[in-house]
Amino acid sequence: MARHYLIYYNGTQSRLDGTWSFYCAITSVELVGIIINYFGLFFTTYLLLKTNAYHFNIRMIWGFIGVEYFTQLTDRTAQIFLIFNHEEDGQAFLATSLIRCLLYFIVDSTVVLHISMLVINLIASVMNLMIEKYNYRKLRESTNLNKSRRGYSLAERFQISENLRTCLLLKSVVNCVSVFNLLSTVTAAMDNFIVSILWKNVAATLFNICVLTYGSLTMIVFYLHTEQWRNETRRLLAKWRGKAAVAPRILRSTTGGAELMLSTEEQGHEYFVQLDRDWNAVPVQRITK
Repeated sequence: MARHYLIYYNGTQSRLDGTWSFYCAITSVELVGIIINYFGLFFTTYLLLKTNAYHFNIRMIWGFIGVEYFTQLTDRTAQIFLIFNHEEDGQAFLATSLIRCLLYFIVDSTVVLHISMLVINLIASVMNLMIEKYNYRKLRESTNLNKSRRGYSLAERFQISENLRTCLLLKSVVNCVSVFNLLSTVTAAMDNFIVSILWKNVAATLFNICVLTYGSLTMIVFYLHTEQWRNETRRLLAKWRGKAAVAPRILRSTTGGAELMLSTEEQGHEYFVQLDRDWNAVPVQRITK
């Protein structure tokens, strides 16, 4: 049986081959990125709970992503602390030995684990594309009433549009992080092959960079595809600058020519009120000469 680390950097070998100073510089930059990502993760969670822009299922998916990424950031922060302080502080090293032992697992090879992760990601991407094509077909049927076999209610059309919005969002996330996902999987699997310790150290460094970039891009893509999050950010920035935040409103012209400002909720209610009036209105007969 072989004993593997999920990810491990050999500091002793790094000092011997003269790459320790480069690793310390890279790790310092990585620590700054981790701190920034902590703020990004907390702010993204705030936007997710505050704006209620997504369906419950998407919020649950993001909840799992957030918990996993927070665990990875915390674990990497503890590793960096041990890298630079375990020689000076033996008590801290002993106190975290149990956590480090949890990173061990005893198997013959971890290649099967990493290949299974790639297969799962590939299956998820294919399923997302299939769902996207299905909803596009339903969208064409709902908009082309002449060729459609059945009528679609307003709620069904809204659900189709929400499904497409979610599929496009997830596809954008997959396209942005697929390269880093592949690199992190390959570098984590290098412990199973007979290569020099130097290349294993390089693989460990690339793995940490890929994981950090992976999480950052996921939050950025979510933010760029969510208008409600951007509006909330503008409101907070305006409040921080001491300006009165103006909520986005819809501009609608009245029949008299004057402009009337309505909020989103008022606009939806007013739309159906006017529609009901038009349906129940008494037809006006034309006066023929």
